[in-house]
Amino acid sequence: MMKNTFLIVAIAIFGFGASSNAQEYWNFGIKGGANFTNMTSDGFEDNNSRTGFHLGVLAEIPVSERFSIQPEVLYSTQGTEEEGSNFTNEYKLDYIQLPVIAKFYVIDGLALEAGPTFNFLVNEEYDFESGLLDIIRLRVCQHI
Repeated sequence: MMKNTFLIVAIAIFGFGASSNAQEYWNFGIKGGANFTNMTSDGFEDNNSRTGFHLGVLAEIPVSERFSIQPEVLYSTQGTEEEGSNFTNEYKLDYIQLPVIAKFYVIDGLALEAGPTFNFLVNEEYDFESGLLDIIRLRVCQHI
């Protein structure tokens, strides 16, 4: 089901761009950066942000002199971390993101951007490490 949805969205994005009456050539590029994500829930009360990254490709498709559509395909890592005196929790989420950005150029080099993004979770991982067993083992060894 996810593969079919991904294929339909990709065809719609690039099909729209191919049928547009562009004034200029398409521009292609790469995009990357850092993610600093944080989540709050009952399981993560006192958590820290998790540092991740996003990396992908984009195509800017001019529709008119001041307006263009920019579909992107990105891989993004997100999540949260929590550290206590005896434990460490880490919740990792990896996504494929498909933003479709409408760009309106106010002046050359400055554009207003807005649009939806379609996100697909590709990996979810929860790691829990506890030092509690080590503390109990240490106390038992000291009493023997």
